[in-house]
Amino acid sequence: MNNSIFHIILAAGFSVSAFGQSPAFAGRKNVPDEVRQIRLIQDDAQTNITSKIYELKYVKATDIRPFVENAVKRYDSQSRVERVNYFSAKKNWLIVSTGPEIIPLIDDLIAKIDQPGKLDEFGSVIEGTGVTRISYTPRYRAAQDIVNIINGALRTGIGAAYLNAETNTIYWKDDVASAKAILAWVQRLDRPVPQVNLRLNYYEVRESKLRDIGVDYLAWKNGPGLNLFAAGYDAGKVFSNEAVLQLLGGAKQFADLAKNFSTSWSYGGFFTAPQFDLSFVRLLQQSGNARLVSNADLTFLNTPLYGDGRDVTRTYYAELTPSYQNLKKDDDDRTDVVADQAETPAVALKITNPVICFGAQTGEVDSVGMVPATGDFYENNRTGGVIFSYNLGVNSVVERNNRGDELSNYARIDGALTLGFKQEKLLGSYVKETDVEQTIGIPFLSRIPVLKYLFGTTTTLKEKSYIIVTAEARLVHPELLPAPPVSPEVVAEELN
Repeated sequence: MNNSIFHIILAAGFSVSAFGQSPAFAGRKNVPDEVRQIRLIQDDAQTNITSKIYELKYVKATDIRPFVENAVKRYDSQSRVERVNYFSAKKNWLIVSTGPEIIPLIDDLIAKIDQPGKLDEFGSVIEGTGVTRISYTPRYRAAQDIVNIINGALRTGIGAAYLNAETNTIYWKDDVASAKAILAWVQRLDRPVPQVNLRLNYYEVRESKLRDIGVDYLAWKNGPGLNLFAAGYDAGKVFSNEAVLQLLGGAKQFADLAKNFSTSWSYGGFFTAPQFDLSFVRLLQQSGNARLVSNADLTFLNTPLYGDGRDVTRTYYAELTPSYQNLKKDDDDRTDVVADQAETPAVALKITNPVICFGAQTGEVDSVGMVPATGDFYENNRTGGVIFSYNLGVNSVVERNNRGDELSNYARIDGALTLGFKQEKLLGSYVKETDVEQTIGIPFLSRIPVLKYLFGTTTTLKEKSYIIVTAEARLVHPELLPAPPVSPEVVAEELN
């Protein structure tokens, strides 16, 4: 037991002695710095990519790029093929980036393809269904709508359409036959958006009769009638009230005062009758007829309808707000003649969801069922029409108070109409008959028959107004001037 303990202690002592004499720690500051290099070799199975430029002499880089790209993509999906065109020098190149092992095969492929040959109408020596690029700028339609149609229904599996929103230009690529077919369809789809000009014609015929009989009591009361109870007074030669009081001190003095009243002093009083002449007599009758013709134009588009239930509601408005001269009083009761702009328009028309129907005569429709989109067809079309719902509001002034404020009457008409092109149809009519009698005079006395004309003024106004609103429609072509109206009354008004 003691021998084992001795051996362990002896081994520990040798270990401590060896550690203390280690050359790695003893004299370390005198050893120069060591430089160690570590080289790591890693292979993660990546393909080395190299690039090469090929100048083409006979073929277009656009024509052979699909063939070369298919070859390098089969070798590695990261391979790329780009084309460079130098149009002014009539040169073009291909830049191929792929693995170095396949570069010799690409050299052989391009050398066999780049051979002289007969050029076609597109300047290519390769015949077949190669990829063709076409651009088109619509004249009447939004390019995005046509792009959606191309990508959704017209292109093949290898084709695609793109939009340049800044220039409203469409670019698409496809095989030659499909690209030409798409171009033909796009040209047919690029038609003017269906739109109709609706002219609203407003006719108003007014018959009026005004009768004013009696005495203008109000004007007389505010004028000479103010002196009804006035008394005239002449002091004569009375110099002061004090002299009169002294004379009233005794009977004798009072007798002298009475004598002086009748002789020299002339002291007395009397009543004065206010002035009244024929200027306060109202006897007037006025009769007349008025005829008013006005119109407003409203252009609207066809309403797009969808089959998924999300219909879009289109609403259009047209208003006629005439300006009349009216007598009005301000806050200081000053009367001015002003151009009164009514808050509510005289006629307000609201059209909802118009549907434009194109009509064509025999021989005008082509084999695929499309009607012409030329200016002559739009100008001479009489077989089509427009269907719409409308709301017509008519506002007329019934009375104005003594400050010029208006009391109006409003009528509303709702309906729907099928209106043919170059035709005038009635939208609504409104007849107003007014019979107003107003009496201004002395209370109670102005209610007595016949005698009321001596104590006041009776004003009678009888008026009939006939308001007729019609509409006419015509097709609108973006390149044509507005067509003349159908209504002869509106034509005569514009000529005057």
